Amino acid sequence: NHSVLFWAAVERVMPDYRQHRQWLRVNGWQLVV
Repeated sequence: NHSVLFWAAVERVMPDYRQHRQWLRVNGWQLVV
């Protein structure tokens, strides 16, 4: 798990990161080959 400070830094450079994390949760299994 990452710290609150880590996710705050991510949010500064990628404000919509939550949307991308959700996509990975739903579709990430398809990326494993």
